[in-house]
Amino acid sequence: MASGVCVTGILSAALATTSIKGIGRDAAGMPGTDYEFMTAWYASYTPALSSAVSLGDPRGPVRHPLTNITIGGHHYPRVDGMSVPGLIWKASMMAVGDLTPNIAFVKPDLERFGDCATACPS
Repeated sequence: MASGVCVTGILSAALATTSIKGIGRDAAGMPGTDYEFMTAWYASYTPALSSAVSLGDPRGPVRHPLTNITIGGHHYPRVDGMSVPGLIWKASMMAVGDLTPNIAFVKPDLERFGDCATACPS
């Protein structure tokens, strides 16, 4: 459990600095994009719910990467985990927020694990 608390502390701090922050409750997450933008995803969790959004072209990501495409009337030079998947994740989590308890994450013990902002190598 202790390492999970530490990872949650790192991922929630990372989410708090992004454009998709602010779902009205504690959350932690991480975007992802694979080689040449073939697929993109955002995976995240709150203390009561986890979810992930993954995007890829159903015709095949190798021949149809997520570059220079239009989704929902908006043109994207490339889709990464923070763009479309992140926005879908945020909208989904906000839509179901009232259905799950709004509880806080257990805060990491900085005396035991250190403060990643100063202790982790760059």
